[in-house]
Amino acid sequence: MRARRPCGMLEANVCTAYSVRPMVCRSANSASARACEDAFHGAAGPVPAAKAPFLLRDTHLLCLLAALQAAGLDGRAYEFNHAVWLAVSTPDAEARWLRGEEIFGSVQSANPAAPAQQALIRALQAEALG
Repeated sequence: MRARRPCGMLEANVCTAYSVRPMVCRSANSASARACEDAFHGAAGPVPAAKAPFLLRDTHLLCLLAALQAAGLDGRAYEFNHAVWLAVSTPDAEARWLRGEEIFGSVQSANPAAPAQQALIRALQAEALG
């Protein structure tokens, strides 16, 4: 949203992946459609939203990151549109990624877990591994 780029999954402003949408989309909510639209168009000001979906998203993300790290897989957050394009246009993308090949090397990425969250991820891994 900050980049003001439409999602690559939209067709005629309708989500084509709604039933399998990512957690970040599932957690997006607003108690005011007007405030949400104003924010999208650059207006300053808060967008009233329920906090529970964000807490669930963050909990899910930490568990996913712990599992990816435990499996030795990449857990960075990638720019969605470019990553999806690469995933569908790269032969055997999933198999190559699972083997540890960096097929998303050209995609802008960030580590989604802050240093404080890394301790929680390590605790989740320790608990899962016994």
